[in-house]
Amino acid sequence: MLIYVIIFLLLILLIWGILIYVRKSLWDTVHRNLLDLEDAYGGHVLRRSFLNRPYYHGQIKGVNITINFSSEKREERVTYIDVSLTIKTKINLTLSTREWLQAHGSESQREFEEVQNSSGKTFLFKISNPKWLANPKHKAVFDRLIDEMEDLAYLFVGKTGLICEWQTQEVANHTRFEHLDPRIKLLLDFGEQLKNGKK
Repeated sequence: MLIYVIIFLLLILLIWGILIYVRKSLWDTVHRNLLDLEDAYGGHVLRRSFLNRPYYHGQIKGVNITINFSSEKREERVTYIDVSLTIKTKINLTLSTREWLQAHGSESQREFEEVQNSSGKTFLFKISNPKWLANPKHKAVFDRLIDEMEDLAYLFVGKTGLICEWQTQEVANHTRFEHLDPRIKLLLDFGEQLKNGKK
């Protein structure tokens, strides 16, 4: 009987070891990907231990940027890429999907307006100065944002800065420089136009 208990415990240890190895390999890949941002823009990729998720902190075009990761369990585990920029604006804007707002019990959706991107996906948004979107230049960057970030969970811009989160199930691919860099530049452009344009 004892031999079966030992075999069972060894199997548990083996499974646990495989899970740790898979987790470490994933975040090692993400860490290497973020080093490309460090090479391009300076800053630092930090990691508290070999099992922890790395995060990037640096400065792009004079704006402080932090990229880190979070996750939650739904039907399956979803990973989020979180980007925060120190762009503070007088205009407040919240942009999200209906699904994300419902899942997180956010404020009443009646306060939001609907908008669709070019592929027909619906987003909800709320802006403190609707006249801002009447400017064709501002509307163009807004439309580009919802076209290129269909996986967006939410985006908030206001006095506290710009915070954006999008979901992924391919975090190793989606942290590659060629994927992250255009999105960061788009968020910078969007934030700067909110910052500089009153209407």
